[in-house]
Amino acid sequence: MKQNTTSAKGIGTGAIAGACVLVAVLCGLIYYLSFVRPASATEDNPKNAEAAWVAEKAVETQGDLSRLNPDDRARLEKVSAGHPAEALQMKWEAYQQAQARKAQAENGGR
Repeated sequence: MKQNTTSAKGIGTGAIAGACVLVAVLCGLIYYLSFVRPASATEDNPKNAEAAWVAEKAVETQGDLSRLNPDDRARLEKVSAGHPAEALQMKWEAYQQAQARKAQAENGGR
């Protein structure tokens, strides 16, 4: 008699390994989303409020540190980690670039 050459196979080792990898990835994703992910950019984030304040002062002074009053200068010194002129100038340049892009868009991209 001939032996049956086909036999029923169970779940293969590749499928089990793949399932284990998938579970590990999902656990890592859940951990990241729960504990590691940085704070989102929301309005109540103090860093966003500070950045908005610096941008506002940059527009008011046109990026010139000497135009700030002493209280604002002291606050800017604190929030810019000791680089108030650079922070003010960067925000002023970003504002000018945004205004240029806006004007270009209004003129039909010419």
